[in-house]
Amino acid sequence: MTRALFMTIITQEKDSLHRSDVTVPAIGKIRSMDLLAKTKKKILAIEAIRGFAAIYVMFGHVIQLYQPYSFFPEYRFAVKTLFGYGNEAVILFFIVSGFSIHYSSSSIAFSQKESIKKYVFKRFRRIYPLYLLSLIISLVVLWITHMPFGINSIILSFALLTDVSDGAFASPISTNFPIWSLSYEAVYYLLYPVLLIVFRKTGIRNMIIYSVIISLVAGGISLSVYRNHFSNIIQLYWVWVAGAVIADFKMNGENFKFSYLKGLVMLCFAFMVTVEKWHLFRDWSCALFFSLLMFSFFVQEETNNISQKVGNVAIGLFAAAVCYCLTFSPSVVIHFHLLRYILILISVFSILIVFIPIELFRRCMRMILKPFTKAGTISYAIYIFHWPLIILTTYIFKDVMNKNLPLMLLVIGMNLMTVFLMSWYAELKLQPRIVDYLNGWFAR
Repeated sequence: MTRALFMTIITQEKDSLHRSDVTVPAIGKIRSMDLLAKTKKKILAIEAIRGFAAIYVMFGHVIQLYQPYSFFPEYRFAVKTLFGYGNEAVILFFIVSGFSIHYSSSSIAFSQKESIKKYVFKRFRRIYPLYLLSLIISLVVLWITHMPFGINSIILSFALLTDVSDGAFASPISTNFPIWSLSYEAVYYLLYPVLLIVFRKTGIRNMIIYSVIISLVAGGISLSVYRNHFSNIIQLYWVWVAGAVIADFKMNGENFKFSYLKGLVMLCFAFMVTVEKWHLFRDWSCALFFSLLMFSFFVQEETNNISQKVGNVAIGLFAAAVCYCLTFSPSVVIHFHLLRYILILISVFSILIVFIPIELFRRCMRMILKPFTKAGTISYAIYIFHWPLIILTTYIFKDVMNKNLPLMLLVIGMNLMTVFLMSWYAELKLQPRIVDYLNGWFAR
């Protein structure tokens, strides 16, 4: 959409607001909703977090599929460990997703059927067209590479009904493995109207309690009764709700006291890196860790209260001690030698962190995230396009790049450039055209 056309639309809609005799057509209402949504200030930190998560996942898959560590096997463990937290990055995506949906949709009156219809349409419009394009590309790559596939995986991938966990209906199409998380997102989107109604009736505290209870029940069903597709999804529902809760604090401008935030951050981090084989517990620890980090932007600067400082140190040291004991259990950990060094560092940092002011901590987080802000605007496309493009590139150059590290790095650079360019075009050029077309179709 050109600048002139954009200004024309704004002018026409402003005029319609001042003329009671003008009936705004349905397409005008949809565009008005979009323009009003865009008037909310974009939160750069959220964009940066989204960009960081997408790039981290992509680099993790580059390491996994290209295997550059084969040229220096002595660093294989370090490289794989450094980029081995892709699942945790997806957890971060869920939190940011809950934040973004609540931040943009909390004013909708879901008691009206038309509002629900528009909400579902906007979610479909945002997610599915580019998702469909990524699946078409994945099928082309599947045909070129002759990778194994199942008809169920292909069909259910189009229906957003795939997962990588036990009990899933089907695994994702092999040439676009990361799309499993979209089946989680789709369910959370559909549950949001119910979530918002409950929130308005019971308040934020009860909403958190209800979501945690629902997730615990689903987790119990998955672990001990009957593991299935929907229980796998719902057991992480509270993670998405946590993002919505953080958004609510942001919108209301609330600033509250959290006496033991630093100690709890260290506790969650210690369990996140230690409990490697208890996947659900690790996911929940990871979600709490990221949620507390985001909550730190709303916490008041702590006072020089000695008891609070001692409490934070005690929590961090207690977590490190418990996790150190867990490293002796092969049913809990994998890299026990590495973890014992990490836990020593956690113990030291648990003492040092009480002397770091919250504001300095916030500045450091902003400085780390700032380079990823622009990537946040195309993060969704990066996430759904990178896997098939990496699969295709490694297939084409597999016979030459494995013999020469500089050549492999050149191929990786070309591959990443292709992903970024395609993601940029899809998000910033193609998607607006799709939105305009779908708006016209929806208004009929």
